[in-house]
Amino acid sequence: MSVDGAAAGLYFVGNSPSEIDFVMPIGLSGVSTVVNIVVNNNGTVIRGQLQIVSTQPDIFTSSMGAGGRALVCNITNVTAFPCLQEPFSVMSPDSTGTLVPTILQLNLTGVRTVTDAAQVKVTIGTTDITATSIRPNPNMPGWDLIDFTLPSSLAGAGDVPIIVTIGSGGSSRAADSAPHVTISP
Repeated sequence: MSVDGAAAGLYFVGNSPSEIDFVMPIGLSGVSTVVNIVVNNNGTVIRGQLQIVSTQPDIFTSSMGAGGRALVCNITNVTAFPCLQEPFSVMSPDSTGTLVPTILQLNLTGVRTVTDAAQVKVTIGTTDITATSIRPNPNMPGWDLIDFTLPSSLAGAGDVPIIVTIGSGGSSRAADSAPHVTISP
């Protein structure tokens, strides 16, 4: 597959429903016109057009679409494998067994151009949290990682939406369509 003449990395190609998940080629930016896309399926060429828009964050989910759970890991204990998934508590044991505030890592896209973690706000329920780290995911091209610490005020919040906002700019989905996480006591 190519987008505007540049090769796009493929994550998934499926028949039901017809779907192609791909990584936008590096260097393409939001434009006001459409770009050409070409899909070569074993010699069958499909051509189309795609509107590129400025990036905005979007959180990956368990279903890779609406209605899924946010892809979040508890990384407080760096020796835990595989990653610890929800429900999350506001306090977790670190690698020495000491209870400390829980550090979560969120998988998302659309934040590659952000260089200062302080520009990233994670909202869980109605609580705003400033990210402590932001970086590309070394194992998944096109994916990014945000680390943040759960405040004690979220204890027992239950099943709540999670939203990411960059500075005064774009944010991921609105609360009514955002992925959710569960925060236990």
